[in-house]
This record gives sequence, structure tokens and C-alpha cells, in this order.
Amino acid sequence: MNKKRLQNGLSYSIKLKTFPGATAADMAHYVKPALMAKPDVVILHVGTNDIKNNSPEKVVQSICNLGKGIRNQQNKIDLILSSIITRNDDPSLATKVTKCNKLLNDLCTEQNWGLIDNSNIDKYQLNSYGLHLNTKGSASLAKNIKNYLKNIN
Repeated sequence: MNKKRLQNGLSYSIKLKTFPGATAADMAHYVKPALMAKPDVVILHVGTNDIKNNSPEKVVQSICNLGKGIRNQQNKIDLILSSIITRNDDPSLATKVTKCNKLLNDLCTEQNWGLIDNSNIDKYQLNSYGLHLNTKGSASLAKNIKNYLKNIN
């Protein structure tokens, strides 16, 4: 994303890229073209596809590696993580999501990265499979990102 400063405040030119099924490790490859545009800010919404088969610690380590890789390529970039959204496809994952988000909060504090809180998104904002956002959930995620960006400065 390219942050543009205007006389009356902040405005953003946003480029959205989605990679269905991608893990945090996969994103290390997918993010490269976006980084070539030298954005001021990158928001990463990753981890949902990692959580089912990995421990919260391993998920957060993968996200940390991704973030550090991005910062190694462009050390002045503002990096913002988006917390992992609840899943309803496997009841055992709720505890893992909660633990991941606590670890993500700790990571963002340690690394001086931003963190968008998505705890307002619940199972009623997921599709019938309980994994992906429905229309209401997508609107909530967009609102969370927009509110975060409005409050950066």
C-alpha cells in the first residue's frame, strides 16, 4: 500500500492482493511483486491457513519470519499485522486462534509493528464452511483496517 499525505490529513492508495490457501511461508514469495512498488505500508492478514496443522508458536514464528523478511528488503516500511480471525470449521481451533493472537500482539509490541484487532468478527460472519468470511465478515474486516489506518497518526 502506498501511503499518500494530503493537506487535510492522510489518504491511502490501497492495493489488495489475495492468495487463497496461502500460508505465511507462501506469502514470502507472493509479497515480492508488491514490495517492488516500494510501498510505505504493508498490511498482512495471514495465519488462518497455518493454524489447523501447526502450533500457535509455529504459526507466529512463520509470520515473524515473513515480517522480518519484508523489513530486510525495505527497512523503512510500516508493517501491520491483522489478527487471525476465528474459525468455525473445527471447534478445537478457537483456543489456538486465541493463543496465536496473544503471541501476535507480543510480537508486534517487540518488533514495533502495528496490529489490527479483529476480535469483533465472530462465527456469524463466516461462510457456511466456517472458514472464510461472508459478506458481513468482509465488511467488518475492511472496517477494522480502515479504522486502524485512520488512527495511525
